[in-house]
Amino acid sequence: MSNLLEAPELELVNQHINLDKVLTLTTDIGKGAKTTFDKQVELSLIMHKGFEWFKSPEAKQVMKALNIEMTTEEFHTKVFGFKKSFFYDMVKVGSIRANETEVVSKYKKECNKIEAEGESSGRSVKGLIAFAKATDKAEDEAEEGEEAEAVEVEAKLKTIMTFAIKGELTNDGKGASIKLMEDGEIKVTGSSDAILDSIHEAFEQMAKNLTPKDDDDDDDVVSIHDVIEDVNEAYKEDNKIEVYVLEEED
Repeated sequence: MSNLLEAPELELVNQHINLDKVLTLTTDIGKGAKTTFDKQVELSLIMHKGFEWFKSPEAKQVMKALNIEMTTEEFHTKVFGFKKSFFYDMVKVGSIRANETEVVSKYKKECNKIEAEGESSGRSVKGLIAFAKATDKAEDEAEEGEEAEAVEVEAKLKTIMTFAIKGELTNDGKGASIKLMEDGEIKVTGSSDAILDSIHEAFEQMAKNLTPKDDDDDDDVVSIHDVIEDVNEAYKEDNKIEVYVLEEED
């Protein structure tokens, strides 16, 4: 392990990796399944951070200045004493430990539950990696399902009217639009600040008109087409602003 490092290498590496801690953890590993796994997870975080440093341009620059040449294989062999495959497994676990701490906790709870039932949980570095992959896949599939459902629901709703403002009239240059859906929902895309209050009010009035009214309220109902005509009339002299109805095919 670290005793294989030359003096300049040892001094440099020890500035970024706690070699005494590495030695203590590697010595403790093997004293029992749970203890071994916990020590491995702790060591993996050191390995992950150490490897990130070793790959960094800063590390390469310093090593070059000190005339130190060290390959990746020499790094994991001399510093940690692990073979290539296990070294990379440990680095993966270290990354999980650094970025997905909750996954490690969930995995340990699952192992404890299985072991409490008198069965072998297979608690190990590879087991945690497989568990993390399965967890990520399940989360991705759940997110994709939610997105697909949202798109499907929106696709079923027809757009009754759209008010659009060209990008040249907005600060971000992307334009803006406001849509009235057949269920009465009002959707705004882009900068809502670019849409005049009067337009918002017109859309709100049209949304109300989509809600069924009692017979006694008929006199208070304003036709959607009347509101559209009012909006068009207000902006008919400005050819940069377009108000139009999207015709939906049956």
